[in-house]
Amino acid sequence: MRILLHGGFHKTGTTSLQAALVAHRAALAPYVQIETLRRNPGMTRATEAARAFSIGGDKAALEAALEAAMQVWAGGIDRAEGRDLVISSEDFAGHMPGRHGVVDYRAAVVTIPAAVAALAARFPGAEITVLLTTRAAAPWLTSLHWQLAQHPELMLKAR
Repeated sequence: MRILLHGGFHKTGTTSLQAALVAHRAALAPYVQIETLRRNPGMTRATEAARAFSIGGDKAALEAALEAAMQVWAGGIDRAEGRDLVISSEDFAGHMPGRHGVVDYRAAVVTIPAAVAALAARFPGAEITVLLTTRAAAPWLTSLHWQLAQHPELMLKAR
């Protein structure tokens, strides 16, 4: 069995990739099982733990919570026999830089391996590949700025 874990990063075409996977799910079904937040709400707890880890705090407690959430999520994946698994969520890399004091993706050094470890424990012997999508710096920063400007907590309010 092969597993492709697409873990981010934000604003690098992740939503387009996920939409394409879902749109072509029927054609891909004989070959791969697709797991996204929309298709598997059970993934939410794991991605929330990754985002919490990226904010910082008690590293040991956050890492323990992250590992536990990843184990619960991976344990709940019902794999269809004979098919590979494609998992996609940019939130496995933590919060988007610019939110909650996060300035980069350093948390991904812990969060992505935690997801891989949980998947390896759930599917012993599986070949796990990690995909982290990127894009050129200038367009990425423009897109990131636009996305951040959409959040109400970052907008100026009239007095």
